[in-house]
Amino acid sequence: MEGDGRGTLAGLGDHVRGRVVGLWVANPSDRRLLSEFLEGLALKVRDLYLDGPHAEDGRPLSLILADAPGGRRGRERIRCLKEQAEPLYLPALLFLPHVGPAEPWLRAGFDDVVRIPVSKAELRARVGAHLRLRERTEALALSEGRYRQLVENALVGIWQANATGRLVFINQALSRMSGYAQEEVIGRHMAEFIPSELRSWLDERMRLRLSGLLEPDVVEVEMVRKDGSRFTALAAPGALFDGEGRVAGFLGAMIDITERKRLEEDLEAFVYSVSHDLRAPLRAMEGFSQALMEDFAEILPSQGMDYARRMRDAARRMEVLIQDLLAYSRLSRKQIRLRPVDLGRVLEEVLDQLDEEIQRRGAEVSVRGPLPMVRGHHTTLVQVLANLITNAMTFVSAGTKPRVTIRAQDADERIRIWVEDNGIGIPSEHRQRIFRIFERLHGIEAYPGTGVGLAIVKKGVERLGGQVGVESEEGKGSRFWVELSIADWGDQN
Repeated sequence: MEGDGRGTLAGLGDHVRGRVVGLWVANPSDRRLLSEFLEGLALKVRDLYLDGPHAEDGRPLSLILADAPGGRRGRERIRCLKEQAEPLYLPALLFLPHVGPAEPWLRAGFDDVVRIPVSKAELRARVGAHLRLRERTEALALSEGRYRQLVENALVGIWQANATGRLVFINQALSRMSGYAQEEVIGRHMAEFIPSELRSWLDERMRLRLSGLLEPDVVEVEMVRKDGSRFTALAAPGALFDGEGRVAGFLGAMIDITERKRLEEDLEAFVYSVSHDLRAPLRAMEGFSQALMEDFAEILPSQGMDYARRMRDAARRMEVLIQDLLAYSRLSRKQIRLRPVDLGRVLEEVLDQLDEEIQRRGAEVSVRGPLPMVRGHHTTLVQVLANLITNAMTFVSAGTKPRVTIRAQDADERIRIWVEDNGIGIPSEHRQRIFRIFERLHGIEAYPGTGVGLAIVKKGVERLGGQVGVESEEGKGSRFWVELSIADWGDQN
């Protein structure tokens, strides 16, 4: 070795100190010189002629240096050491005279050829470069190990497929969920694990995903276990991209919600049963009180008529409350698939539904400008806007003609729908409270209602992935807003 060999391996840091370099060098004098040089770089040296591949403290080899005579005798030994180190990179460098080809040695498993004589500066650079590669493979192996442990120990099922839809990986949770061993599904198409009636739906979603028209989303899908039984999964699939931005495959996570769906069905049946049991006596109360007022009006004193009227009105309010609670319950549980929705058509349906009430209240409802397409659910949006407009017509001062304006505006790749009124307004401290269920700011004598309408609005908007809020000053009207995503045409399928 020629030149000045002083100095450590610059740029690698203190964590390189003490790394183990194995020497497979035939000449004792060369071994001694190399050992002194490497130890001067704060590295440990092991003589592979005499010792095993590990240092006394158990640290593995990070680099092998061999000369041609030693390499000739130790090629099989070095190959075994490199195989034992896998998947980590264990670089093996060969000292070779300037005469003689390098290719046979590289084919034999050596990673680099150092022509001798070599300067200490060049050798230090070569050693440093390969130790950097070793360091990177260690970091990569650690990261991959953590990732694999996270994926394999996850409570949710995780899968990966190539661009044609064939599975390349499922984790243990999905294996338990489906009843298939991991090796049983690799190479098989995703369509094999869903009912046949859903396969065209999957094909269309894959086509849209490959063309970039379908963003990551969450869907309910029915799956088929190995034993043929079915379960319902809540799945969150998405695309994997290569370095050029093209779809290279698919990745997703899912949970089994079969039990949750069963409980929801049981709860829905219970709610309807209870509501039926409650509504039957309410109808009797309303019917008998109405009969009292009609058939015995001449003999009932005024106080008796007042009592009968109060019973009838209370029964009607309870009927409306039960209907609102059923609507809130259904909205919380029902499956909603988001699609492009025409807000103009939604509003037409709402105004048609509310026409009688608008006429009765003498309200003026106007639409300012065209209404755009949004990502939503038609029926839910009808319910949301109907409740907001009804709310706007209800909370006005006595003797004031209700005026309601509906308009839409762009809001950073989203659409904000405004419902503005000339009502009594809302104190600032109550603007969040009004969206809670059963919250009322005024007595039922002043303003009728159940305290559920705005809670339904909030729940509906949340189910659509949007937000709702209000801007208001007491005595100066209110401006309710609903913010939704712009229509994604990939949602049509």
